[in-house]
Amino acid sequence: MDSNDKRLAALRRLLAEAHEKLGLKLGFRLWDGSMVPEAWPQDGLGIAIADPGVLAALLRRPKLDTLLNLHVSDRLAIINGPTSASSARIRSILAQTLALARA
Repeated sequence: MDSNDKRLAALRRLLAEAHEKLGLKLGFRLWDGSMVPEAWPQDGLGIAIADPGVLAALLRRPKLDTLLNLHVSDRLAIINGPTSASSARIRSILAQTLALARA
């Protein structure tokens, strides 16, 4: 098992524990396609994490701006939720909002 596999396994354990202890009503789809918790349905409400850099970005800069940028760039997404059908529109609005905020 290489270091990337070890990090992924550690993240799975962390998310599984958070899911259990906090009683979360959503799952997590990781960049390798796995779900946490493992038995979470593929069509259930969840958060998709596109790559390990998402977590690094949130740890380096835990701000709303970071979260919005990750969502706009499609690296962090809500899946199978009420926003799934309009996620492209939401990303567009968020991108415009971020552009205005930086101007």
